[in-house]
Amino acid sequence: MDNATNYIGTADFAARNAELKRMGEEAGLRLPSTILPEGTALYDIGAEAQRKLATEVKNLPSLSDALFKVRQRIDAEAPRDVEKVLPSLVRMNQENGRVYGAGNDPKKALGYTRAGFSQLLSTIKPVHIKQGFSENLLALPPSIRAQAFEFHAKSKAGASSGITLRTIIEPNSGARVVRAVTSSKHSLENGDDGMVISALTGPGCAQAMTNAKARITRGLDRSDFEIIWPMMDRQLVVGDIALGGVRISNSETKAGALRVEAFLLRVLCANFTTAETFDLEGEELSLRHMGDLRMKLPRLVHTALKRIDPFVRAFGDAYQTALPCTRADVIAKVTKRYQLGDGFAQSIASSWDMDGASSAGDTLAGLVNALTRASQSQAMSEGVVTEKLAGRLVVEGLSWAA
Repeated sequence: MDNATNYIGTADFAARNAELKRMGEEAGLRLPSTILPEGTALYDIGAEAQRKLATEVKNLPSLSDALFKVRQRIDAEAPRDVEKVLPSLVRMNQENGRVYGAGNDPKKALGYTRAGFSQLLSTIKPVHIKQGFSENLLALPPSIRAQAFEFHAKSKAGASSGITLRTIIEPNSGARVVRAVTSSKHSLENGDDGMVISALTGPGCAQAMTNAKARITRGLDRSDFEIIWPMMDRQLVVGDIALGGVRISNSETKAGALRVEAFLLRVLCANFTTAETFDLEGEELSLRHMGDLRMKLPRLVHTALKRIDPFVRAFGDAYQTALPCTRADVIAKVTKRYQLGDGFAQSIASSWDMDGASSAGDTLAGLVNALTRASQSQAMSEGVVTEKLAGRLVVEGLSWAA
């Protein structure tokens, strides 16, 4: 069996550290240097910091739950692109500074985020103004700001073939605002966070991330999706890794490139100072790219998952949680508890060792992998329920099956 697929988290430090370095080099993850010698035991304060981080990660939602909440927020924001807008025909309400199209009702004018306003101004800004245009206009009272804005907008007549206003319903105010100014190349279909969600739940990815935790931050200008596997359910020393994962950074407003990277968090000092690895193979997709990102992102995510998977198998917490009874007994108990049926119990049993040498064995991870494998033979609606159950088992553990 390949060492990279064995759980070695409880081996002596010299063995697991040597394997960590070998795997890191193979995966293109540069480990940060430690402050104290590798193998140094944690101070009491360091052990406490480890327990605190372990608790924080344990309390994170499963990936499926986190993605569901992001999708709810996106739906609430009701994103909408207003296309083929001529900057020279944009007007500003003198009472509140909001923008609208010439000839339209000023009372239905749109607000804007700071980034959205700055990008809109960039389409009408005089060439001799290098910086500070947006900040200066925002500092003006709405009536004066409107006069300055419309003066410069009208001067751009015929200078543009049209822009796209990316709008959302702002969560706090409930008002629709201009979040960004883009072109047709940056349409919502090709670069939004929904595309990221689709990649994370698509074929080849959903099963690999069944037992993952998630920390997802969706801001007005940038979103970060962190898929995390904890590796702290054991005594760590300096040089060990505390967790690993895959991070996807995206911007629906052109605030940055779409980036996919794998990472490990390594313990550098006895007080539990940590630092991430540097991903030598992290890939970026520029939002200016002409291609359809929906075709490229799943490939990058799948590649990152394949790179981090050996670390999850070798050090991940779920891979050391032994079954509290025989494999047959735990299958019988889980199918009875969740009313999965005798026929599906047979599917779980036959799916358990399908990964061959990469199987997680008689552990919680082994059960989770078998469940997700078996779910592939179910109808789509049933399979989704089974995959959610697998994630739930990782969160709840197997104490009920003892």
